[in-house]
This record gives sequence, C-alpha cells and structure tokens, in this order.
Amino acid sequence: MPRLHSVALRHISVASLSLPDGCGLHLASHDDDILAHQVWQAVLPNVRSIRCVDYSHEYPRGLWQIPNLMLEAQNLRTLEVCVVNIDTKIGKAGDPMSLKELAHLENLYIVADYVYVTIPQKVAWKWAMFSSDEELSLSFNDVAAFARDVSYFHIRYQTLIMKDDWLPKMCAALGKRNIPFHSAGRNINQKQEKYVFSYRGPSYDKASTPGCFCFCGACLACVSRV
Repeated sequence: MPRLHSVALRHISVASLSLPDGCGLHLASHDDDILAHQVWQAVLPNVRSIRCVDYSHEYPRGLWQIPNLMLEAQNLRTLEVCVVNIDTKIGKAGDPMSLKELAHLENLYIVADYVYVTIPQKVAWKWAMFSSDEELSLSFNDVAAFARDVSYFHIRYQTLIMKDDWLPKMCAALGKRNIPFHSAGRNINQKQEKYVFSYRGPSYDKASTPGCFCFCGACLACVSRV
C-alpha cells in the first residue's frame, strides 16, 4: 500500500511491521513492554505520535523516566503521557525534570498526580497541556518566548508551585494574542487563593481540547472531525 498515509495502533503488539516512506505511525499503549519492543526500531522514522498510559509498576515510589522510543523517534510530533500511580512522580520538588529532550515536539500532554518540570528556553510546542491532581510545578526559562510561540496552553492542578510569578504574565501575553488558554486550580504556593482563570480565544475548538487529544488522522475520533 504505497499511498498509505497514516496507521494507528492502539494497544497492539506486532511481530514485524513495514511501512511506506512518509506514512505516519501513531502508537497508544497501556503496557511499557509494547513501547519497548524492538519491532519499532525498523519504523522509527515513521513514528509521529505516542500515547502512553503508564501504570509505573516497574518503579513504584520512584520517578517516571522518558522511554527510549520517545527519544529515538526523530520525527515524533505528538506525545501524551499519563502516569497512573500516585507513588510515581514526573520530576520531583527541588529537582524538576527538564523537558529539553522533548522541545522539538509540536504537541505535548502530561498528566500525573505530581508534576515538576522545567520548560526550556526554546520549544517548538504549539499545544502544551499539563494536568495534576496534586502538585504542579512549571519553571520557565523564558515566559515571553513560550507565550509568543504556543497556540494552546492548558494547566490544571490542586496546588500550583511557582518560584516566580509567571502566571499573570502568561495570562496577559496569551490574551494579547487571543490564544486559547485554560488554567484551573485551588492553591498557589500552598495558599488557598482559588485562582481560576480561563481564556478562550477565537480559535477555541471544543472538539480539540484535552480529552480529545489526538492528531493522528487515522483513528475514528480524528476522521469524525474532518
């Protein structure tokens, strides 16, 4: 099938796989072993998106680590990571995980109970979404540069940890550009400020907000939006 454009594999393990040049491969898995399978090495240039729901059984009470497949897929554009284990954190307080190795992505969605990350100075992200049921800590090397380039920004948290007061600056910068932005939570730096801010620009599309986070073009959800 030389004209095949996109292939989506959801929770499927295959013994071998061959795809035509230019065909995008979109993977989704609840199993770390599937994403670690050597079969993907033959089609690394085809991998465009990965959705990983990680139950973290291999390193409970530890730190989530970026799987090699996500680092080796040079044409990866969309990454969704959901860590479903309250004992496993993405980064840690006082020592956040740098997302520099994911700066080339176009769309990034990270969900965990505890998220502590540093946003590098230069990112290619158009969609950036971070969601935490407990603590969310985002450190920006350059708030102005991030606000200038992003096309959609979403954060949700129980407590937002900020070393510098970047949230009002972000609100103002994105508002000037009419960029869809949603921020919701209860506490900021352990204080109950009930700071809930929501801004929706003219390009806001309910079908494309978190919960419908897919850009593969090969699944039923994507086809139904065409």
